[in-house]
Amino acid sequence: MIPLRKILASVLLFSCFQVQSQEPLFDIVIENALVMDGSGGSPYKASVGILQGKIELIEVDTSLQLQAHKVINGRGKILTPGFIDTHAH
Repeated sequence: MIPLRKILASVLLFSCFQVQSQEPLFDIVIENALVMDGSGGSPYKASVGILQGKIELIEVDTSLQLQAHKVINGRGKILTPGFIDTHAH
């Protein structure tokens, strides 16, 4: 019979290799930015995940580490969508 210690060590070792081999979920992540989404609500701190040029995730739990090819620190910055100015002459 295999000792429980060896089984647990094998499971732990296998799970470590799985975590390290994960491909990033996003192309770009902007972390810890102050988001003003244009809805008229109060700004909020969030991390934004971008994939193929589109926002895929706005995560308000900034303690989560989102995986990306490029990570931008948005601390102290304001992040807004591309507002459209409908004013015309």
